[in-house]
Amino acid sequence: MAQPLDRSRAERRRQQLQAMGIQPWRLRRESVRAAGATADAAEIGCIVLVPQGCPTRIRDLLARALQAGGPALARIGCVSVESTGMTLLPAATYLLLDAGLESMLATRYPQSARHVLGDPAQLLTAAGKRWLWQALRSIRQQLPAAGDPA
Repeated sequence: MAQPLDRSRAERRRQQLQAMGIQPWRLRRESVRAAGATADAAEIGCIVLVPQGCPTRIRDLLARALQAGGPALARIGCVSVESTGMTLLPAATYLLLDAGLESMLATRYPQSARHVLGDPAQLLTAAGKRWLWQALRSIRQQLPAAGDPA
C-alpha cells in the first residue's frame, strides 16, 4: 500500500500505534476533551497532592511506591500545589503529603476521603513509609480493578 508523501511523521506514528492497539496518554486526554466528558469524583479515584518545593528524593520514593502498588496505583496523578489554594478536580480520595493542604481541601471537597502526612520529610523514616503503605493499601481497595472500564 503506497503512503502519501505529505503525511507527517506524527500522523504516521499515530496510525502505526493505533494499528497495534496502543493509544498514547496524550491522545487519551485529547479524546476525552473531544468527547466533552467532564470529570467527577467517581471518575477520578485518587489524586496525590505534593507541596511545592518537595525534595526530589521524596518524590522518587513516592513514585516507586505507586509503581509497586500495581497498575491502579501507578495511574494516580501527582500534583504539586501551594497551600494557598489551587483549583483541583474533585476526587474520591486525596493523598496529602502536607498537613497545610488539608484545610484547603476540607472547605472545597468535604465529602472526599483524605490520607494526610504531616510533613513530607517523614516519608524518609520507617514510620512514614509504614503510613504510606497503609494509605496506599486503603486507596487500592477503593479504586476499581485495573481491567474495569471505569
